[in-house]
Parts: sequence; structure tokens; C-alpha cells
Amino acid sequence: HRDLHSFPTRRSSDLAYRAASVAQGHITDHTTSPEARGYVIRVPEVMVKAARDACLRLAYMKPGNCAPLSAPDSDGDVLVGSAAGNYDPIYYAIVGIPAVTLFPHSGTGMLMIIRTVTMLWCDLLLAIAVILTAHVARSMWPTLGIMMTAMPVLLCASAAAAPNGVQMAGGLLMWAAMCGLIFGERGTPRRGRALISAWALGSCCVLVTHSTGPAWFGISLLIGLALLGRTRAVKLYRSHRTTTLIAVALVTITGGFAVAWTLIERTNIPGTLSGTNSPELSDYLGQPVVWLLQCISAVPFRNDYAPPIVYAVALGMFIPLVIVALREGGRIVRL
Repeated sequence: HRDLHSFPTRRSSDLAYRAASVAQGHITDHTTSPEARGYVIRVPEVMVKAARDACLRLAYMKPGNCAPLSAPDSDGDVLVGSAAGNYDPIYYAIVGIPAVTLFPHSGTGMLMIIRTVTMLWCDLLLAIAVILTAHVARSMWPTLGIMMTAMPVLLCASAAAAPNGVQMAGGLLMWAAMCGLIFGERGTPRRGRALISAWALGSCCVLVTHSTGPAWFGISLLIGLALLGRTRAVKLYRSHRTTTLIAVALVTITGGFAVAWTLIERTNIPGTLSGTNSPELSDYLGQPVVWLLQCISAVPFRNDYAPPIVYAVALGMFIPLVIVALREGGRIVRL
């Protein structure tokens, strides 16, 4: 609570810089400087000033990330370092354009708009997931499972100037829609179209918000198709041919762009410039316990942990739910 006002910059000054830069049409910047971490991008000077004090408290930042590397140009923009300088621009354009448009002369105003747009975006995705699940579910358990995902890490990320919360909420909607199609009772054509559309919306949010999005989407799709089965998948397609084709086309185009951007810009690939803080592959494979704790609470950074009671309460609710699911589910579901 002491740092609530500066939280957006503590958590994501790099990302806020990227949003403001993309909003002004600077999509790719590959200039580097020994004084800055990441790439050097063009940002409104007022945003750099608003982020300065919080940026200086971050040990891994360099001077060029917290203070301008150039004098302001005629538009009031300066050069500053950002490790997010080559991230997928879609999220940053959506949150950055209204921020720069509404508060062109206030860095704090820009940050608040970025947070607000992100928050509303996440809330919309979460609301759709809850409403669809409540309408489709045959018991209280799926809706309870939706509520169980409201862990501190999700709630905090949904109000940060960063795309993490949007990806989490999008993943929840994607899975809620898939589960509705797989396990829900046979409903009206309108319900089927709503579920397919929600799946496409959630999937697109997963794909464009982080370079890991295509991997999470691909794994989820394979599991969903295995649970649905070939016969039911064909039947679903024939029942909602137009909606399915539009949804698949939208997700394919979005996913293709996300993969192409990551491959071309090499975003967050270990050993590249933007991935200088990325763990080695062995770290990903050797930390399942850390991953579990981070899924509950890792705020504001992935190595900042909550008091033990938070994890005890969360696991105390989550583990019984998993046990019930394993007991009640069929063979394929358990697998």
C-alpha cells in the first residue's frame, strides 16, 4: 500500500515506455546504448520523469533506463532504454494510444490510463468467463473452479501497466469456453456460437500478450481436441460452420503474426538482447514448486513472495478441488 502510487512504474516502466512509443508509431527500435538495458526507444519526456524515482529503486536498471539519453525533440520526446523495445506491439498499441491521446503532457496520467485500460480489458474477459461458465455448467463445481483462479497474482496483474494480466484472463476465458464446448449440456445454437466466439477472443489475448502465448495456446488446443474427440469436433464444426471458420481464421492470423514477430524480433529468447534476464532451460524444467507458488502470488516481481499463510489458504482450497476432479472425471479427463 505504501508504494501503490508508484506501483505501475515499479512493476513495468519498461512496458509503459513501450506503450507510449508504439502509440506514437515507433514499432521497432533496434538502437542500443551501453548506458541502457535493452533497446533505446523514443518516449515522451513526461513519462520518463514520472517513472524516474521508481525506476531508480530497481537494482537491475541502468542510468539510461531511468533518465533520458537525449534532449527533447520538437515533440517533447526523448530517447530512453527499455527491455520491452521489441515486444509484440498489439497490446501496447491498445493501451498506449488512449493514454498518449488523453494525457499527452502528463506521464502520471498516461500510466493511469494504461492501468485503467488493462484493468477493464481483464475485467471484461473474466466477466465473460464467469457468465458463460455459470450458464453452461451442470453443477456448481465449474463456477467454483473459475472463482478459484482469482489468486493474488491474477488480481494484481490485472491492474498493472503490463500485459500479464490480460494473458492470464484470456487463458481463463479460452479454457472456460473450451470446457463449455466439451462438457456442457447440448444447448441452443446461440450458446454454441457464443462459446466459439469466446474461445477465439480468449485465444487471441493469449497469443499476442507474451512470446510464450503460442506455446500455451498450442498445448491447450491439443488437450481440448483430445477431450472433445474427432466425432464431436466434426459435429461441432458442422453445427456452427460459419462461426467456426471465422474464429479459426481470426486465431490463425493472430497466432501467425505472434509467431512471426517472435521469430523475427527474437523476443525473450534466452541469450538475445531482450532476453538478458531470461533463465536457462534447466531452470524452467527444475522449478515446478516455484512455478506453483508463482501461480498463487508473485507480486510485483516473480521472485517476490507473499506471506506463507497466503499459500496455505490457496493450496488448502485448490488441492481438495483437484482431488474431487480426479475422482469424478473419466479416464481421459484424469490423463
